[in-house]
Amino acid sequence: MVSKSNFYAILGVDKKASVSDIKKARNKLAKQYHSDINKSPEAEEKMKIINEAYAVLSNQYKRQQYDQFVYAGIEGRYYREWEEEWVRKQRDERVKKAQEDADRREREKQKVQQNEEELRIHNAAIQRKITFFVKSALGMFVVWGFVKGLMDVVDGRSTPLIYFYIIVIFIVNIFILRKILLTSKP
Repeated sequence: MVSKSNFYAILGVDKKASVSDIKKARNKLAKQYHSDINKSPEAEEKMKIINEAYAVLSNQYKRQQYDQFVYAGIEGRYYREWEEEWVRKQRDERVKKAQEDADRREREKQKVQQNEEELRIHNAAIQRKITFFVKSALGMFVVWGFVKGLMDVVDGRSTPLIYFYIIVIFIVNIFILRKILLTSKP
C-alpha cells in the first residue's frame, strides 16, 4: 500500500515530473477511480487522495513546500498538518508585514511632525530677525533725528521750537530704545 504522504507515488509520477505529466497521471487515475465509472466503496476515498495529491503537486509553491517538509522524510506528517502549518506561516507573515507597515507609517508620521516643528522654529527665528531689523532701523532713525537736532543747536540755527523738538525726540528715543533693548533678541 502506498503511503498517503507520498503524493508522487499516489499519482505514479517521478519527483521531477512536470505539471503536464502530473495532470496526465491524474486524468488517467480519474478515469479509473471516478465515482461515475467505478462504483466500489474505496474508489471515492482513492479519488479524494488523488485530487489532494494533484492539488499539491500542480501548485508550484505548495509543491516546493511539500518537497521540503513532507516528502523529505518527516515521518507521520500528512498533508493536512503540513497545510495547517503553511496557513499559519502565511498568516504570521501577513501579521508581521502589517506590523512593519504600521511601524513604517508611524516613523513617517513622526518624521513629518519633526520636520513641521523644525520649520516652525526656523520661521520663528526668521520672524525675530526681521522684527529686530525693523526695530533697529526705527531706533536708528529716531537717534538720527535727535543727533540732527543737537547739531542744529550747536551750529547756531536754533529756535525755541528746536529746543522743544529736541526734548520731545529725546524722551521718545528713551522710550523707543528702552522697548527695543528689552524686547529684541538677535
